[in-house]
Amino acid sequence: MKKILFGLLILCLTFSSLFAQRDTEHWIAPYYASTAYTQALYLSTDSTTPVDITVSSNNTILGTVAISKSNPQIFVVPVNNIAANAIGEAFSVINKGIYVKGTRPFYCSLRMVSSTTHAEIITSKGKAGIGKEFMLPVPLLQQRLAVLISLQE
Repeated sequence: MKKILFGLLILCLTFSSLFAQRDTEHWIAPYYASTAYTQALYLSTDSTTPVDITVSSNNTILGTVAISKSNPQIFVVPVNNIAANAIGEAFSVINKGIYVKGTRPFYCSLRMVSSTTHAEIITSKGKAGIGKEFMLPVPLLQQRLAVLISLQE
């Protein structure tokens, strides 16, 4: 009996996480742009009734769109509102980033495309992605190079 209850619990937790990316609010942090990208929000929903979406940056409304199940939308984001391209903006708190709010749950992803590099996709988790601790991964190669340089001195 305990195995059946445990199995049902795991099954319920699995299905509840399937909708983790579908929410009424989404936040996308700014990124450091070393090359020129064309960036756009891809907005979609499984709702048959229209969902009104408001896209904002730094408390300024950039635009609104209406989406539905048969009518997803692409919203082109101005580079000044999402990309940090000055060295002083890197690893600093700046007034850039995107806040997207809808009247019903929807999916949101930021896609960055360049003609010289591969595309990048950032998917928002909505309120489920709000955190208090953030990690910065550092490739092991850079750490090893720093050790090798300090050993050679």
